[in-house]
Amino acid sequence: MILIRRYFWLSFITLCFISCSTDLELEAEWKDVPVVYGFLATTDTAHYLRVEKAFLEPGGDALTIARNPDSIYYDEDVMVQLVRLSNSQTFSLSRVDGALEGYPREEGIFATQPNYLYKIKADVLRLQEKERIQLRIDRGGETTPVTAETSILEKITLSNSSPPINVNWDYTRQVTFRWRTGANTKLFDLRLIINIEESLPGKPNELQDRSLVWILTDELENTEGSSQISFSVLGDSFYKFLAVELEEEDGVIRRFKNIEVQVIGAGVELLAFNRINLANTGITSSQVVPLYTNLSEGRGIFSSRTVATRKGLNISSLTRDSLRDGSFTEHLNFQ
Repeated sequence: MILIRRYFWLSFITLCFISCSTDLELEAEWKDVPVVYGFLATTDTAHYLRVEKAFLEPGGDALTIARNPDSIYYDEDVMVQLVRLSNSQTFSLSRVDGALEGYPREEGIFATQPNYLYKIKADVLRLQEKERIQLRIDRGGETTPVTAETSILEKITLSNSSPPINVNWDYTRQVTFRWRTGANTKLFDLRLIINIEESLPGKPNELQDRSLVWILTDELENTEGSSQISFSVLGDSFYKFLAVELEEEDGVIRRFKNIEVQVIGAGVELLAFNRINLANTGITSSQVVPLYTNLSEGRGIFSSRTVATRKGLNISSLTRDSLRDGSFTEHLNFQ
């Protein structure tokens, strides 16, 4: 199970989850506002959705309310379901404590314990590519069920030849990454995980593994619905990245191990959010940034994602020479 955390969409996790503000004092009749965050993927072994509520009681202190779990979580009577629209097959999700599942809530203004999420195992739901899935939240009483829909994305297939298995990071040439995808995958994050070994200072025989994450792009759009996607980067940026991420340390020896290519794709819902967000930033932006949501009521996003990884890429002999003796990285003591 891969839970989306520090991928490109994490920057918007607070798009509307922060139900309180110390800048404004709002006095209004209490209202239950559902807040949802969830991405479904065929590659997951379990699916987790965050379903919460956001409100500010009249006369209440926002920061104090945020620390109270009862203020942000629904009680156990709330029903969260996923519906396969092709045949109306309905699946109920169980409320679990994310901390006990290995996903503690990050420290912040909200209560961290418990960290309630709604879970269903992948072998129960059995997602199929391209199918439509509806989220349904029934809060009971006279409230109208909250709904949202998304299409399950097709798998990404990474090219085995672009780049080749031994990547040549020539200073003046482009290195191109290619992959195939479904037309509904609209936004991509392309990153490299560069795995190296480095010794402890003054102990060249005591090597420890280290991984560096290089985000090549986190906003590559596929608005035309193309099935062939590519992204290129100039070779010298490889050395520049390492020069920034690694510090010169006396007595430390480093060795290159391999590179992993990872492509993460997201659906049209995240593309829509991204565009609204970007359209309202900068010197000419409006005073108020509109909040994107694809829920019938409330705030948040329910969408699909897909992830592909290609492991074991090496570097050419010329790249090894440049890594050891080149102007950007010669001080890093690569062997």
